[in-house]
Amino acid sequence: MTAHLPASTLFGKKELKVYRRWQSLQPGIPECRYNTLPTAFEYEEYLEWRKKSRNGYFNNVFGVNLEPLDKENGEEENEKRWMDMGYRLATKCKHPLHPTHPGAFAEDIGHEEVIEDVEHESRRCPVCVIRAHLRFLAVLYDKWEDVGGPWRNWDVQLDPTGTKYPLSLKSFHTAKVDMINTLLEFEEWVGTEEDWEAENHDVEVEDAKEFGARKAIEMFLKENKYPTTEFGDDSGELTIDIAGLRQEHEEESVSSGMGTRKKVDFSPATLDTKTRSTAFYSRVCHAYDPGSKNACPEPEGWDDTSFFRDHLYSISQCRILLVIRDLNICQLRYRDLNPLRENNVHVEHLQNLVTEWLENLNSEESAYWKQYMSESSDIFLVYNNDWTDSDDFDGFEMKPDLKDTGLEWFARLIGDWDNDLDGELVIRVPASDDGNDSVVDCLISDAILDDLDDASGNARNDVGVIGEHLTRTTAN
Repeated sequence: MTAHLPASTLFGKKELKVYRRWQSLQPGIPECRYNTLPTAFEYEEYLEWRKKSRNGYFNNVFGVNLEPLDKENGEEENEKRWMDMGYRLATKCKHPLHPTHPGAFAEDIGHEEVIEDVEHESRRCPVCVIRAHLRFLAVLYDKWEDVGGPWRNWDVQLDPTGTKYPLSLKSFHTAKVDMINTLLEFEEWVGTEEDWEAENHDVEVEDAKEFGARKAIEMFLKENKYPTTEFGDDSGELTIDIAGLRQEHEEESVSSGMGTRKKVDFSPATLDTKTRSTAFYSRVCHAYDPGSKNACPEPEGWDDTSFFRDHLYSISQCRILLVIRDLNICQLRYRDLNPLRENNVHVEHLQNLVTEWLENLNSEESAYWKQYMSESSDIFLVYNNDWTDSDDFDGFEMKPDLKDTGLEWFARLIGDWDNDLDGELVIRVPASDDGNDSVVDCLISDAILDDLDDASGNARNDVGVIGEHLTRTTAN
């Protein structure tokens, strides 16, 4: 990940503003990552967006069409042929996916939760994944060279403060580590692909193999320049010189003054057991091993937590407070419609209202709010637009808490209040009970509530008691 590195390492001042605008349009990028270095895939998508924006500008201003009329090299025909052959295509690059690819088998079984879990895996085929990494690495290497890398030749004019070099070096190394981790994952995929092909030797997958994990590693070994790689032994087995990569990285760290990296050692008795990529963790994955030491000991299996990122499920776990207008004291109070945090008619009704609201938003806004609601625990305040006193409602809004809302006084009154939010509270009550519409502001505190509790025994749960007291106090 590159979230802690500034995007200015890669972009100039003018381009940085354009990149920042692109980030703000991406619902999947949180605000905390604005102005930070992109990932290899984000950089690729940014360049595509930049190109389309420029083409659109020329189309609108000068009437020049810079977009190609048709896909090149018969890509459209290939896509149709692959689909006719039954291949699953990557959503981004439109290349066929191997049947063992996480995105492919998730769609084959029609498991929605699994599809969402591996959605980022199925946007590109393995070959395009590595190609994106290599291009990103090349750009970062050029930026590193511009400030004196890989050998530190400090140019005072290019880097007056001496900060650009270490940031460029760290950006390059971070991107290289991301690429190597991806390659290690693809090595596991190669084994899975070969096992599947051995079991299904009568199934034609030659086209998918051209874009599979093995092909991606072969391309890396041929095209990668950072660092030198080995092409395998006499048996033809593909290998990546991971030890060489680690040694080179340690030497670079020492030469750059970063010190020797800490290592994790395992005892000789530690077994080198079978492992697999996190993309294959799904319980419905064909690579699932029921005999694994990590398998659930109970026959019913582990609890299904895949819905935890579902915004509709998140709504069912939130407080749903029906806002009621109390005419006796001209204040708002509420009733909890979801005290047990479970599915009920009120939860379903709110879910339907939220779904209708999201459908009226554009795709980017809808994606943002779905992600927000799936990760938040806001309180849903629901109400009737005509303020009738019933459990039905036709509007809602979300609040992180009840502080500084018209319901704060009632929350304090019934003890539904977080002490961390404490402070003075002023509410508006009738000035008298003679039918006059005049009102006054009155301070309510825990001391007042305690006194009323002593007098009535149940002030905190009786709106009438507190209303009568405040009205009497202000009238006197």
